[in-house]
Amino acid sequence: AQLASVAAVGPERFTVTWAQGNAQSGAAMWHAQIFDAAGASVGAEMQLDAIRRPQVWRIHSEVFLTTWNEGQGGGRETVRGSILDLSSGAAAGGGFEVAA
Repeated sequence: AQLASVAAVGPERFTVTWAQGNAQSGAAMWHAQIFDAAGASVGAEMQLDAIRRPQVWRIHSEVFLTTWNEGQGGGRETVRGSILDLSSGAAAGGGFEVAA
């Protein structure tokens, strides 16, 4: 695992994101897992496909937002996001574009 990041996402909960594969070349698969205060995993490990530099933001007591950069070719990137349920890590709807 490489480029791990930790973010608080709720009362006594945190999320860890990490890359497996070659994150520098963009060939990595990104993963995320929610943990409770004791370090036990909450819900299933999430696979965040074909993204770079994921970040996690708590936006409510029951949901959090993950954002990432997606390459568009020619050096252009788009910031995308998805809202996830804190209890399970399941996506609450589809992803969306934040900025181009």
